[in-house]
Amino acid sequence: AQLFMFSVINEKMPNKPKHEHSDRDKIYTPKSIVKEFINKIPASDNDSWCDCCFGKGVFYDNFPTNNKEFYEIDMDKDFLKSTKKYDWVVTNIPFSKPKEFIFKMAQASMKGFGILCLANSMTAMRIKALERQGFYLNSVTILYIKDWGFGYRTDFYVFTKGGKANNLDVMITEKDRGTNFTKSSADDFPTES
Repeated sequence: AQLFMFSVINEKMPNKPKHEHSDRDKIYTPKSIVKEFINKIPASDNDSWCDCCFGKGVFYDNFPTNNKEFYEIDMDKDFLKSTKKYDWVVTNIPFSKPKEFIFKMAQASMKGFGILCLANSMTAMRIKALERQGFYLNSVTILYIKDWGFGYRTDFYVFTKGGKANNLDVMITEKDRGTNFTKSSADDFPTES
């Protein structure tokens, strides 16, 4: 797996939310970083793409194909109710529904998915559950977007279907025991659904 780090500090966010709970799902991805994310997707020329949370369309508008579709709940197109499949599903998910979107994106993906979410949304348990479904972490981009104003780290994860990622171990311990961690296989952890 590859790890990338960068931050976006001064891009102006025209509709910057007040960060009340009602605004948590209206935090839009800066255009300046979307192409970097899309370039991390190991897609082929003829692959189909889906932006399951269109927002202002910055992911959708930068997909490298016309073979694409979008969903947006505010436009009465609910991805969580869709049964369609795509080669790649890529988006910035609503912060209030990480579990629902993470697993629905996996279900709708034939080759993989890219997901921008709060770092604490992609738990070790969820990564293990995705491994049981055949999706492995291919890369992580760690970023802090200062203009979002809420101080939480946000990551862009790329999961691919099939071969296990190299140099990536997810370790879980039930109690903090210093450095005594045990590596375990995906089958050792409960299913999160």
